[in-house]
Amino acid sequence: VAYELGPEGLVVATTATNLGADPAPYGCGQHPYLSPGEGLIDDCTFELDARTRLLTDPERQIPTGREAVEGTDFDFRQSRRLGEQQIDHAYTDLARDVTGRTWARLSAPDGHQVALWVDEHHPYVEVYTGDTLAEPRRRHGLAVEPM
Repeated sequence: VAYELGPEGLVVATTATNLGADPAPYGCGQHPYLSPGEGLIDDCTFELDARTRLLTDPERQIPTGREAVEGTDFDFRQSRRLGEQQIDHAYTDLARDVTGRTWARLSAPDGHQVALWVDEHHPYVEVYTGDTLAEPRRRHGLAVEPM
């Protein structure tokens, strides 16, 4: 894992090499929490241009299907206030810019914004509002996890 701070912000690059003769299953991810400053995320707006979210089993969070976000409370293709909405879902069918990146943006009422981008190697982004975290961490950041 390489971390580099430059003009594009903090870039995290992960590489792995299979030294064996057979294919090996592999997955990795980071769990960054976005926070534009003090306070809860409730008054922040969030934007993630994803057309689909994964549905999961409520007991073990195992994926069970997909749902288009259009017309649902999970549609963040246009920036909107989070409010008290609870989210713990992976999003996919991500819109990409000309560089192949998908952007997630969290903006505070005072105008401060933090953004995270993922490249085409990450077809999913998990979003988690932190509702099950213990105080004082609950809802003080929005997890946006490249997968």
